[in-house]
Amino acid sequence: MATLSAVPPDTFESIQNVNIDQLSSLSEAAIRSILPCLVRMSLCHPLDTSEKWTKERKKILKCLSGIEVVNSLVGLLSIDFHALELDAKKEQQMRHMKESPKGEFYHKNSELFEGEVYLDEVSDVLCIAQAELPGLLPVTEVAEILLHVENGPWLLSRLIANVPDTFHEVCVSLVTRSELIEEGDVGVQRRTDTLKVLCDMCPAQALIVRQLCVDNCKLPGLAISLTLQHSRMRGVKQRGQGEPLNEVVAFVSGLLFGNDEEVRKWFAQYVKMSQKKPDSETMLHPLRQEILGQLMKLLPSGPAPCTLSDEKVVHSCVFIRLYCALKGLANLRLKDDEIEALVSLVTCRPSPSASGIRFICLSLCTLLAFPYLISSLENERQAADWIKWLVQDGIRFERMSGGKASFGEMLLLFAIYFHTNQNALIARLVGSTLGIQGVLVKANSLTKMRSIFTQEIFTEQVVATHAVRVPVTIDLSTSVQGCLPANCVHQLIESRAFSKHKVPVKNWIYKQLCECTTPLHPIVQPLIKTFVDSVVVANSRTDLCNEPITESEVERVFVSCDLTPQLLILYYVLLYQDVRTTHMKQIIQWERNVPCYSQQLLSTLPMKSLLQHAQENQHLYADLFPSMLKLLVSHYPHLCLVEDWLDESIVETMPPSALVSLPDYPCTPENLSEAFEQHPEESSRLLVLLLQLSVLSPHDLLPYVNIFTSNLHKLLEPNTARRIQDTAKTVWLKCHTICPATVRVKTVNSLSRRPLLSAFSEDDITLDPLIVLRCDPRLFRCPPLMEVNLRILEGFLQASRSYLAAQMKMQSSSEKTEARAAGNQANKAASSAQEELKTALIAAQESAAVQILLEACLPKPQENEFLLSNLREVRCLVCIRLHQMFIADPTLAKLVHFQGYASELLPVLVAGIPSMHICMDFISELLSQPHTQKRVFAIELVSYLSVQYALPKSLGIARLAVNVMSTLIRVLPSKERADFFTATVPAVARIARAFPPLCDDIVSLLLQIGQICRSHLASFNNSCSSLDVDNSGFLPMKGESSTGISDLSKYSQLLRVVYKTFEEICQSTTLLKQMMH
Repeated sequence: MATLSAVPPDTFESIQNVNIDQLSSLSEAAIRSILPCLVRMSLCHPLDTSEKWTKERKKILKCLSGIEVVNSLVGLLSIDFHALELDAKKEQQMRHMKESPKGEFYHKNSELFEGEVYLDEVSDVLCIAQAELPGLLPVTEVAEILLHVENGPWLLSRLIANVPDTFHEVCVSLVTRSELIEEGDVGVQRRTDTLKVLCDMCPAQALIVRQLCVDNCKLPGLAISLTLQHSRMRGVKQRGQGEPLNEVVAFVSGLLFGNDEEVRKWFAQYVKMSQKKPDSETMLHPLRQEILGQLMKLLPSGPAPCTLSDEKVVHSCVFIRLYCALKGLANLRLKDDEIEALVSLVTCRPSPSASGIRFICLSLCTLLAFPYLISSLENERQAADWIKWLVQDGIRFERMSGGKASFGEMLLLFAIYFHTNQNALIARLVGSTLGIQGVLVKANSLTKMRSIFTQEIFTEQVVATHAVRVPVTIDLSTSVQGCLPANCVHQLIESRAFSKHKVPVKNWIYKQLCECTTPLHPIVQPLIKTFVDSVVVANSRTDLCNEPITESEVERVFVSCDLTPQLLILYYVLLYQDVRTTHMKQIIQWERNVPCYSQQLLSTLPMKSLLQHAQENQHLYADLFPSMLKLLVSHYPHLCLVEDWLDESIVETMPPSALVSLPDYPCTPENLSEAFEQHPEESSRLLVLLLQLSVLSPHDLLPYVNIFTSNLHKLLEPNTARRIQDTAKTVWLKCHTICPATVRVKTVNSLSRRPLLSAFSEDDITLDPLIVLRCDPRLFRCPPLMEVNLRILEGFLQASRSYLAAQMKMQSSSEKTEARAAGNQANKAASSAQEELKTALIAAQESAAVQILLEACLPKPQENEFLLSNLREVRCLVCIRLHQMFIADPTLAKLVHFQGYASELLPVLVAGIPSMHICMDFISELLSQPHTQKRVFAIELVSYLSVQYALPKSLGIARLAVNVMSTLIRVLPSKERADFFTATVPAVARIARAFPPLCDDIVSLLLQIGQICRSHLASFNNSCSSLDVDNSGFLPMKGESSTGISDLSKYSQLLRVVYKTFEEICQSTTLLKQMMH
């Protein structure tokens, strides 16, 4: 086939584009391959009958005139192709029956296709037959068959030249039908040669064919061959233009660094397999030679150290990454000349620029990723000198380059990793810099580089001292890429290098936190956590720790308006307090001085508003919000109440359009203060200003907080409109979302009974939350402000619990250390006593608060009907709050009911508190109490619970209460019996109504009580068998003592109660029977 003439590219281009003028200019030898096509174009009836095509056909006939072969081609067109097709199909059927398909590639011997003297005629016949019989001879199937015969590629190129529109279709078929076999296979080699011939015929399609190979992950050798050929052709065209020849580098880099994982694995596998074969049998060798040749053109001439020009730096970075990818992903074994060239390149000194810093980072990572590059002494010395140059001139180089990221931090970080033997982190940093995943860095291969870094250049003390001198990163955020000073400092703090060598790092940390911005860089949060651990936690008694940030520095941050540094400092303070509390036992045991931030400072920090800002911008602060929320919930639960979160999400803001009809009063703090002074004589202005405040955002309300909260007590005046109070509550809830601690304290002081005395501080109210309820009595009949006060009460109860728990933990740690000599039993007893004391104190506070709230629910004699409606609303608010308290702590419900309260509140609480059913768990204990009043309270409670919760459990408790009453008939002394049953007998009517099965027992009980009453009355007067009683319930007696008359009146009253109760039971039973029938 080598002696056969290929189809010239000009000929194929002219026939593909049907350029008749270009065809006319070609020689007879040039158009010999497409004569079958030209003959058919000139003689067959055309579909295009235009005058233009008629002239074109005449030109074609003119070209064909004088060519002897044309006559034989004309004779071929006169064949009966229909009969030929029928015969051919019969022949095909016979062959299919006789021959079995062959799975492997085979070579078909044929004298017709092997004799060069017949090939032109065979080609002509094949082209005309395929054109006349396309259904019988599909071009893709013909292409596959020609692969099995000698001179098949040449024949296929002649065929495609005559049907140029099938070029792409044939190429796709040849590529996709290729076997997944590497170079060396006969079939793959024949297919590759065929595609090369086709691409030589049509060079414009070469890159398309290459892309087909890549997309299908087949024929890598062909893809490389076409790339090399295209690179040489491009080099010839660009010769003298001064551009580097990087076509091959770009192609291979695209395969190795592209997003297609399958393509990357395919090419890497090809490189691995090709290294096992001789260089002459694979395309990998010419590829390596081409890449090495282009690399040599980038190397500067002259002795070392060499300086790399600006225009070559970017291309050098590409070559470095390419060799690293070939080695790291495809396991390419570099040859000596490649190693020398690569070492010479990575140890060049670029000019100061951002691309120069990038080049240095890649070069440094290359030396670490592939330490065998410095296996020789000369290369080792060259690399060591280059790293020393980086250390000496690094600061000047980076200052001249003007970039934020630098290689100095990477050098420092590698030195830290070497000192701490963190090879995994070295591999991770190298891989992320080179953009190669899974770089393996073995410890034994890094011996020389470790020695260079840790012994010749960076000792640990030098590293620590140098790190705090590195300027902080200005505007540190995720937009700042590369290795940063914060990464280095983080690692040094983690390894305790600063505290070990007494290098202060607090100021550097503080400055860096103040220079942070959004989106938050991922290194900032670990940096803060590591710094806090290094300040608080010590590994041994003699271990030194870093200094914490001072209170003045914390306060200075919150003067600025930038929220990101404030958030980070707040996170630092909260984390510091948390870690300090956690390790308090160790701190006291080792007698370490770890200062605590004062409560005065903590109370001034806008924790809630900053937390809300982090919540609203979680996309800017990464994982900072969950961490801060966890710390706040743990140490400041009163700032994270569920109701507060719900209010923030569902609070309704009046639209500004709703204020159009209101008078135009400018809303300023001065006008608000004046409006409060005029209230209640002139309330309209105050209402307008409060409505204007209600449409403002919470942050815009900050200037009004002091004036608003300090005048809340004026809204308790009798003539205050309800709308003003409701609007004030809305404004208060908005202010509360921003600075809850401040708003709560100011509100308590405003509503307290002693406005002229010294104001309560937050510490005062935290220690005694009942201060909240020692307020103006009018507050208990003002539902909107009562709701505000209940919210405040819950917050301070939570704060008190948290404060007592923290104090107990600190005291417990101190006493455990002091009493260590007393033994474990003494420590356990002390801890148990303290825990019981804390629990008792919390229970006393909360139960007292509940009792005060219950007392507020009692009606007062002087209250009118309007106030009674307020009373019902206040009762609803109190019931809601008590329900939440009982659910949170069921033991509180038990304590309150053992203490007792006014029985007239029982129907209110049982109906208004859904959690009152938990009382069933301890009513049996309450019934067994020796005090008669508690038994009375318990039986009344059972009666109301039975009506509200007619459950099997309630039935058992009700039966127990009836049995207790039956027992007490015989146990109680006569003087107590009448009072007890007078109070409890009405309750059995409710029990009977709730549980009819108990009616028999209840009736029996009533009969016993009635008999006792009659007996007692008869002892005073034998004639009162008919029990004639007057309207007052007393039997008129003469000559009896005052004590006897008193007892007589009690029993007569009891008897009337029994009669009335019996009547109610009968009525309810009759009604029940009627309903059943």
